Amino acid sequence: MSKELFRRVLQCNHCNSGNLNFSKAIFKCRLKPEGEISCKKCETTMPFVNGVLIAGKANWTKNQKRNAYVYSDFWERSDKAIKYQRVTHEDELLDTLRKEFKEGVLMDAGCGSGRHLRHWIQDNVKANSFVMVDISDSIFQCRKYYEEINCTKPVIFIQSSISNMPIKGQTISSTWTSGVVGLLEDQKSAVREICRVSNKTFHLGVLTEKTIVGKLYITANLVKPFLNKVKNMKLLFMLSGLMARGAILMLKLLHFLKLPLAFIRKEHLKNIINDPNAISRLQHSLYDPIIIPKIIKYPDLKYIEWAEKYGFILKAQKTEIICDYFHFYKK
Repeated sequence: MSKELFRRVLQCNHCNSGNLNFSKAIFKCRLKPEGEISCKKCETTMPFVNGVLIAGKANWTKNQKRNAYVYSDFWERSDKAIKYQRVTHEDELLDTLRKEFKEGVLMDAGCGSGRHLRHWIQDNVKANSFVMVDISDSIFQCRKYYEEINCTKPVIFIQSSISNMPIKGQTISSTWTSGVVGLLEDQKSAVREICRVSNKTFHLGVLTEKTIVGKLYITANLVKPFLNKVKNMKLLFMLSGLMARGAILMLKLLHFLKLPLAFIRKEHLKNIINDPNAISRLQHSLYDPIIIPKIIKYPDLKYIEWAEKYGFILKAQKTEIICDYFHFYKK
């Protein structure tokens, strides 16, 4: 891991000073720096834990703590089922989008356990280094996965909210963030923060009500106030399993009756029907909307308005399965 990359990219996430002290940071192991980085101005410290830089954790809001807690559990349960075994609409989208990512630093904001790493390391991705950010403990799984795939490009792993990242302005060439902003209390601040650190382009994926699946996620808001009070995550995971069994039975029936389905592609439906692990994988997917706090969805124009206010112009927009994907570039 390059100490120079840390110096070039990081700032204090408390006072925003770029004057950092690296004297207690040890970079002997490429993917497991140790010690801490401190701010010379306000003396805020950011420690390394198992190779991950921890930033701003003491100041997280109640909603942020909830997100960190439930997604730590989500990725611990769902890592293999989602990251290794399943190809999603986002994988198909990134097969074409990733070649547009610019040279320089690529940031995955809300990276989870590294479900998109296989795209970032492809030959047609021009980035020469990476910054991986997530608020949950899944960032530790992401670091481990990066080590497993033997990528030699420099990388920084940060446990932080994307609304206040310890990253200098205009240091990120390309940013990808999907399914994250819509979970935040102040989405405008998150978009502003992404625009602040990005200098060329960023891709934003937010939940849409244009599709049936998106509508179901939004509708789940009706029961979230009750489900969010449940502390037993195992119970909620079992509930998602019951829902998955019911949903698979319904899909098999619709497939048998040969009814056209607007909310799923025909080839995807066949894959689900013929997948012996379909219930398990759907269980993990349904666990997601059950455990997270209330989803707040703004009209498309609001995200475009925010990005334009902070110096970016919409290049393209596409709706896929559950999200609207916006591609913005610097004015």
